[in-house]
Amino acid sequence: MNKLQSQIKRLTVILITFTLIISCSSSREVTSYSELADARFSEDPIRVLTVGSDYYTFETFTYNDSTISGEGTREVGYSEESFEGSIYFDDIAFIERLKTNGWKGVWLVPAVFNIAGGVYSLMQPPNFNITRPEGSCPFLYAFDGSEYHLEAEAFSTAISKALETETFHLMPNLVVDEGKLKVRISNERPETHIFNSINLFAVDAPSASEVVLDNHNRVWRLSASRMPSTVQDQYGNEVTRAFMEKDGKFWKSGRVKKYDRLDFRDTLLVTFKQTEGAEEALLRVDAINSTLINEVYGLAGSLVGDETLGFYQTLEQEPELQQFFKDWIDRSSLKVEVKRKAGWKETGRILPEANEVVFSRAMLIENLDEVDGELTLRISSMADVWHVDALSIDFEVTGPLAMEPVSLIDLEATGPAAELEMLKAISDQDSSYAMILPPDHMDLTFDANSTRAMEHPVYIMAARGYLYEWLPEDGGIPEDMIPDWFRNMDSSDMIAFFTRQEDLMLRSVYNRWQQGNHR
Repeated sequence: MNKLQSQIKRLTVILITFTLIISCSSSREVTSYSELADARFSEDPIRVLTVGSDYYTFETFTYNDSTISGEGTREVGYSEESFEGSIYFDDIAFIERLKTNGWKGVWLVPAVFNIAGGVYSLMQPPNFNITRPEGSCPFLYAFDGSEYHLEAEAFSTAISKALETETFHLMPNLVVDEGKLKVRISNERPETHIFNSINLFAVDAPSASEVVLDNHNRVWRLSASRMPSTVQDQYGNEVTRAFMEKDGKFWKSGRVKKYDRLDFRDTLLVTFKQTEGAEEALLRVDAINSTLINEVYGLAGSLVGDETLGFYQTLEQEPELQQFFKDWIDRSSLKVEVKRKAGWKETGRILPEANEVVFSRAMLIENLDEVDGELTLRISSMADVWHVDALSIDFEVTGPLAMEPVSLIDLEATGPAAELEMLKAISDQDSSYAMILPPDHMDLTFDANSTRAMEHPVYIMAARGYLYEWLPEDGGIPEDMIPDWFRNMDSSDMIAFFTRQEDLMLRSVYNRWQQGNHR
């Protein structure tokens, strides 16, 4: 057995150990305000990641109501320089404490929590509990005149600044209330949400018609939706009835009892009766995503251990690591192919979007003159990521509809951040950002005057930003289970190794998923 094979074998043992040891629990308490004071009195170094992705290590530090000050180092690109100075709490995304007597570090709840209460609130943890819901991303709520409704989840795949993105979402419950439109954006998960810009748009949709966003964030009107003629799964089973109406009964891949396939894919073969002479059609998918991504975070958390901040910093600098996550997002997306005269041809992909809110997305299928007979689609994704409620198609394509901007006039926020600065930060796509920590939220008010002339306004929220997932702690793996060659890898090397040994990684992810009773 050569050295590489030996390493892979040992790594497999470690990976199985990770799978068995790491808890599958979906909640944990976060009450670590006193850690900052304890770290100072114990003379433990701390590491700080700022909203702007600067990375500091403080060997010694002090703090007051607004800043952390001290001496240490600052990472600039691939080099390191000495640092002496202060950082405002408002600019800090994470703080990590380095234990000097052990392999793993200890997470701190971001110290900006309750900082308005002064140093005392840092040293005396309040009664505060964060329940870890399944999944990840900011929640978007619409005010209907009497209460807020959860409508969507923003930039769910943008873990770290390197993957910053803008996502668009329909807000069907949003109505004018005393000339204003009110939206709430909340952080209800153990993660840091960082916003570059937030915008609201309106379209004038004909009365009694449905609208839908497509995979390019264009708005289309639906007027003559048609259900599929047949749907088969990858095993040739007839599953058409599961997709005939939007009824809250989701089709899931339930045939595989053990994840021993190499492709880890779900595939549906869907046919629609065509309208004669139609040149294009609009496919609509009603679905919700599973929480499989939690298992990826769990694996990442196990691998990086006390290097979580270093992991995020590396992710924002290393193209190989960025490509790993981009490939994961791509494989998790819903891929749509059309059977044309020349063979199968991909039309596009729909990104994963939400696991708490059912959503609808459309995809425009063009050049139907290249299709013989019925329209046949092959729809596929990584196994268990997509739970589909309904599929439909409309051959009477109308749109896209013009989106008109709606002016933001006010922002109110819980937590210590300055509201005026947050309002300025989210008004444009620039280098300034607004941050929300759990359990805080911000309430945005928009001027509805620009929509008064619309017959039937429908609203679309656009949010650009990224998030830092608070990676689950590792499972306290015994020291004798960690060989020196593995211990000496940094986080990027570990992830790169698993990228090359993808089958090992996917088997671990899906085994964790199955053991967590998510099937």
